[in-house]
Parts: sequence; structure tokens; C-alpha cells
Amino acid sequence: MNPSLRDVSDPTSIFWHYMGNTVLKRPSTAPVWTSGWGGAWNMVVEKPLVYQVVKAKIENNPELLRIFELAAMMSGNGRLEALNMIKRKHVDIDTKKQKKSA
Repeated sequence: MNPSLRDVSDPTSIFWHYMGNTVLKRPSTAPVWTSGWGGAWNMVVEKPLVYQVVKAKIENNPELLRIFELAAMMSGNGRLEALNMIKRKHVDIDTKKQKKSA
């Protein structure tokens, strides 16, 4: 598409370029749009690493935070016990499946 800063400051021409023939009837006075006038930009979106996504989900998950808050109320070792519960449910099961298939 190659929009330019001109299109940001005055989107009239780019609007009618895309909408004028499909959605709305283009007025005869609508300015003509040309690609890249005044320079264009390319936005590069960096995809986060899987590690970064997992880390963010663990650190910012309100349910997980609440689980550990509740676990701390059980006893001094409550958080560790909650972590062990999660491990038994989601890690140890995978280990058992791998041993059975071997």
C-alpha cells in the first residue's frame, strides 16, 4: 500500500482511493491518491520468542497469582505445594506417557 506521512495528516485521497469504487460513490472532487508520495514507511513487527510469551503469561496471569495467594494461606509451604500440584498434573503426566510408549 505504501502510505505516507501525507496520508496520516490528510487521509482524504487514500480514503477515496479504497472506498470510492467499492463502498461509497466517489465524488468527482475527491483528490487522486498516489502511492508513496512524500516518502513511505514500512512497519516491521517482531514476533516474540515462545519463551517470552510463556514468561509473560506466567508473570501476568491473575488466576495463577490467585492460586499462589490461596496456597500461601494453607501453610508456610503452601506455594511450594501448589507448584508441586501443577507439576504432578502437567509435567509428571507427560513423563509417564513417555515411559509407557518406550
